[in-house]
Amino acid sequence: MYAHKIIDSISKLANSLAVIMLCGMFLHIILEIILRNSFDTSTFVLDEFVGYAVASLAFLALGETFHKRALIEVTILKDNFSKRNRLFFELFSNLACSVIGSILFYYIGRSVINHFYRGTVSSSVAEVPQFIPEGLLLIGVFVFLLRVFESLWINISLLIVKEY
Repeated sequence: MYAHKIIDSISKLANSLAVIMLCGMFLHIILEIILRNSFDTSTFVLDEFVGYAVASLAFLALGETFHKRALIEVTILKDNFSKRNRLFFELFSNLACSVIGSILFYYIGRSVINHFYRGTVSSSVAEVPQFIPEGLLLIGVFVFLLRVFESLWINISLLIVKEY
């Protein structure tokens, strides 16, 4: 139960960070509009930062979205299963998600490490170190994996105690 509280806190923190990024993106767009219309200038990085923010907030909110069961599900199969078979189907789905998520985590993690050690920066005026936006993606995948493993643990526990 203690692990659930920790995972829940981490997931809510990542979700809050996604909300903050969404608000920051909105404020940046407003700033850009004001600068262009009133002062004939620009930040010159709006498209880059909005791109980073959209990708980051989608990944950061993924864990909480999974937990609240707000992801799109194809329930046409699941609805026709018995409660026990539905649990096995969900167990299989969680295993598939954990494998795919782990592969994603591995490759994004490798990319973050490579960008960090090579000192790769964006080609824009801001010269953003590329490990920062990719690191946010990595954190989002990590939180998602925590939620998937938590769901996997709960489903295995339900199978063991035969509460289906």
